Amino acid sequence: MDKFKHIVFGPELVLGIGVIDDQHKRIVQYYNNMVNSFNNDLPRMSQILDELINYTSFHFFNEEKFLETINYPEFAPHKKKHVSLLDELKALAAELRLNDSKEIKEKIL
Repeated sequence: MDKFKHIVFGPELVLGIGVIDDQHKRIVQYYNNMVNSFNNDLPRMSQILDELINYTSFHFFNEEKFLETINYPEFAPHKKKHVSLLDELKALAAELRLNDSKEIKEKIL
């Protein structure tokens, strides 16, 4: 049995904003690719994580521009969460490059 399960991008994750929903789907695909790598003991997780970080940076930039255009009232704390998440992902990626262990991979997932 696989330790980690895929995320299914279902209606509960849809915001109704096409571009943002499409980007969220792609982020879920990156996660699912990392799950495949972990469950099948493949060495690609570091590469996938780097791709996820790059794409997430792109997504956050676009999402923040959108939130600004609609004058989202919680913009500042939301952007702060984006920064925090990216910092955490980058730290995990650095940790994985130093130690490609099962424990680190579990921590990432």
